[in-house]
Amino acid sequence: MLKAERKNRLAAGAPDAGARRFMPRLGLVGGGVLSLRLPEGWPESGLPLAWHWQGLGGQALEGAVERLSELPPQVAGAAVRAWTPPADTLLTQARIPTRARAKILQALPYALEEQLLGEPETLHFAFRPRPDGSLAVAVTAKERLTAWTGALKAAELDVESLCPASLLPAWEAGRWSLALDGDQLLVRTDETGGFVCLLGDGGEVPAELALAIEEARGREAAPGGLRVAGAAGRIDTAAWAQTLGLPVEPAEGGLWGDVPAVAPINLLQREFGPSAKSRQALYRLRPAAIMLGIWLLVGLGFNGWDWWQLSRQHQAQRAEMLALFQRSFPEARAVVDPALQMERNLATLQAKSGRGGPDDMLSLLARVAPALGAQAGATLRGLQYGEASLTVDIQLKDYQGVETLKNGLAAQGLKVEVLSASQRGEQVEARLRVKSEKRA
Repeated sequence: MLKAERKNRLAAGAPDAGARRFMPRLGLVGGGVLSLRLPEGWPESGLPLAWHWQGLGGQALEGAVERLSELPPQVAGAAVRAWTPPADTLLTQARIPTRARAKILQALPYALEEQLLGEPETLHFAFRPRPDGSLAVAVTAKERLTAWTGALKAAELDVESLCPASLLPAWEAGRWSLALDGDQLLVRTDETGGFVCLLGDGGEVPAELALAIEEARGREAAPGGLRVAGAAGRIDTAAWAQTLGLPVEPAEGGLWGDVPAVAPINLLQREFGPSAKSRQALYRLRPAAIMLGIWLLVGLGFNGWDWWQLSRQHQAQRAEMLALFQRSFPEARAVVDPALQMERNLATLQAKSGRGGPDDMLSLLARVAPALGAQAGATLRGLQYGEASLTVDIQLKDYQGVETLKNGLAAQGLKVEVLSASQRGEQVEARLRVKSEKRA
């Protein structure tokens, strides 16, 4: 029986669920956005479901189907946005003195207690902040949400939003937007507010609409006018304007004339949120994550091996230096830095033997003197020795002479640091610090 049903669908040109699953891979889809208008009592009622598809290239299709499997192949792979029966969701506002999501969810049932028709544990609360600091709240029975999401999932449709159809008409600040949906009049009062009422056969103003406008006038929040879509031939806009005392203008297009780009409030939050989509995205990233983990482990392994090898070499070289120092200076007790202590002890022994080192004062003077003597017009004004360096105060003709002297000292194997150089009349007074290149 199932095979026969599948044959009938294929013969009618409608793909089955298995075919739609592979259409995105074959490129047989139009992408775009698929909007579904869920009827009252769906899916149990079996009433036709209106749909509208807007392709990426600007093309559009719309119609009605009794089963989601009858949707045309062009819509496969499109972003799906479902618009739920307005009577199944309470749209209201609340002010909660906190911005913590968990605390808001705890407080909402108490803040809306007088408006709720069911027990709080059987209701699902979706909300979003409003510019005035209040919260736009949508309250729906969990049973209805479970039925909708279950049917859509069974049809393998990845729905990104569920929103009450009363928010389907395009909204303009200062006006109310209306759209005729069969005999129902969808009324959107603001960005996240709206309701539904029935339009009689005579096309008179629905009592619910007139009462809502009067209540808005009492709050000094009456609309500046009404914008009505899809009601051509069903209502007399001039008669409505006279009855309501407001401008009433027809809008182009019908129910799908100007579908909002983003759902004003999404019922798919928390346990009904798009967790499946997140898991699929994580699953697709799993191979890359595994490869990254392997690369990190291999890199850490190689780095650890290199560190261990270098550590062993360092320990071996330090042990060799320590042994050499202890053989050379067996009287030493505390050995902290064998290389530095060896250098200092050798310098001490050298000084005791009467032989100067390269950074002794006499050694430095022996190398500085030739450079000073070769500098024409140079006058030595002072010498200071300390910390294995020689500080020279000298007077020269110009700054070029300072540079020439510096180069001459460097040629003697000395490291030169110009501490200061300043013009004094026609002379330049400079101070240079000279030390052996060996200690640099």
